[in-house]
Amino acid sequence: MSPTTTASSPAFEALRAWVDRGATLSESMPADWYTAPEVFELERNHLFAKTWHIVGHADDVSEPGDYFTMKLLGEPLIIVRNKQGVVNALSNVCRHRAGPVARGCGNRKGFTCAYHGWAYDLDGQGRGCGGMEDAEDFEPRELQLPKYRAEVWGRWVFVTMSDDAPPFDEWIETVADRAENYQLDDLEYLGARKWELPVNWKVMNDANHEAYHVPFVHPGLQSAYNVSKNFGTVDGDTLAGRTNGASANGDASEADGYTHMTKPYGGEIFALEPNPRGPFSKVIGSLGGTADYRQIKPPLSSLEGRERLAHYFLFNWPGLSHFHFMPDGLGLILLIPIAHDRTEVRVEWWMPRVEAFDEKLLQAALIVFGNQILDEDVAMNGMVWRGLQSEHYDRGRMAPTMEGLLYAYDAWYIEQMQAALAAEEA
Repeated sequence: MSPTTTASSPAFEALRAWVDRGATLSESMPADWYTAPEVFELERNHLFAKTWHIVGHADDVSEPGDYFTMKLLGEPLIIVRNKQGVVNALSNVCRHRAGPVARGCGNRKGFTCAYHGWAYDLDGQGRGCGGMEDAEDFEPRELQLPKYRAEVWGRWVFVTMSDDAPPFDEWIETVADRAENYQLDDLEYLGARKWELPVNWKVMNDANHEAYHVPFVHPGLQSAYNVSKNFGTVDGDTLAGRTNGASANGDASEADGYTHMTKPYGGEIFALEPNPRGPFSKVIGSLGGTADYRQIKPPLSSLEGRERLAHYFLFNWPGLSHFHFMPDGLGLILLIPIAHDRTEVRVEWWMPRVEAFDEKLLQAALIVFGNQILDEDVAMNGMVWRGLQSEHYDRGRMAPTMEGLLYAYDAWYIEQMQAALAAEEA
């Protein structure tokens, strides 16, 4: 492993270096990579801009003319389905005086700026500009709202702000493969919850990438999964590996848990529900544990083999999208970085449509329990953020048997940021 150092740009010369010594010798990233505002700007311009983001639900733009407005990385956007059925991501900034072209959501045949009435079609092309009839060398049809790459997959719309982002099919491939038996089109949106955290986004991202903290932060999850001390180990040379009995070729048929790298686009954590007792017994107050719970709340009928007891956590790096495939459906965690010290966290729940009240109650119990786990993470992350700003803390040693995926993420992150620093210097 070669050392990773910072560039000599004056804005970043004070940052402490992270040295990649492999999973068994490395330390965590220095605290100033979390706390420095300059790092966040670097991330925004070179990391966030060059990945794919979930911006909304495909159901909200199911028909031609359906649209909604939102902001991505501070940029106002319109997400709209055009007459040909293609979903566009357009700038919501008029080419005249920067007024909003659309507001809210709904269905329109075109958009008209609220400031001076300039009009655009569903593809962002100018249609008419009242009051400009006497302007020389001006043609409304030559106007075009900036357009960003947009894709629809599963139940969501994805957008990237850069032409340098990877092809979407490659970026989503691991998640798409895992989702094959979960019949996402048949799942119902059961709501979301949002947290606004006064912390850097990487604090939450770190927690998502390791199970080391579970016995200490999440007492309800302490016996949730059959996880050995090797859970999370990653081969430091290849940044790829699976543990707990899984073979080197990735066959996890005998494994209780593993970590799998899908470099360059992310990783996966797998764990099984326990046999005797677990969090779901606490949710419904039963004495028998998960096995009894599964008798009254069976897994999705489309799942096969160990999927019926498995929880798969998939990350699409830089870690802003976290898919939790579970026997009951899907939980989606989104990290939305706002500033170097402010992050919005959103969790969505997707499960099959049910009619009976007792079945709805069981789904609600799972959602309440899942939100409780996020509450616990949020509380701890706030304390970690305060600790990162202490003059007495710089960095800590990695636990190679429990933080292997986090080590691999840090190595990937620093590699991306080195390229970003070089670009800034150039």
